[in-house]
Amino acid sequence: TDLGRRFNLVWLIFVGALLLRTTAYMMVNITTSEVLIRPTYVMHRFPKKRGNFWFLKGFGLASSLRHCRNYWTLNMDDDEGDFMGGPESSPEEGLGSGVVDYGTEINPDDVFAGLPSPGDADVGAMPRSTADWPPADDG
Repeated sequence: TDLGRRFNLVWLIFVGALLLRTTAYMMVNITTSEVLIRPTYVMHRFPKKRGNFWFLKGFGLASSLRHCRNYWTLNMDDDEGDFMGGPESSPEEGLGSGVVDYGTEINPDDVFAGLPSPGDADVGAMPRSTADWPPADDG
């Protein structure tokens, strides 16, 4: 039973840490993947990464309550303001206007341009068995 108590204590600490982390992320409107990967828009929002709690920069009671309300009601109306020049980012920190350039727009028709479509006759047949591999040289 002593081993069972220790096992339960380890799980309690682990799950408690997950709960605290998720609550902290919810209060500042950031996701776990954004903290781990730090995409460009997150680096613009939090330009100085110092310590383990860099994402708490600009933390405030009013904004955290708003973020929690938005999280539980699935409201994403304030996300643009948070990530495109919200209170955590400011021009004095070298962010310019706070507008993030995500690059050029991609035309979906251009993505697959030049690739054969499934209805084309010259798509090339995939080998049906390993005996058909490698394909014979036509030249």
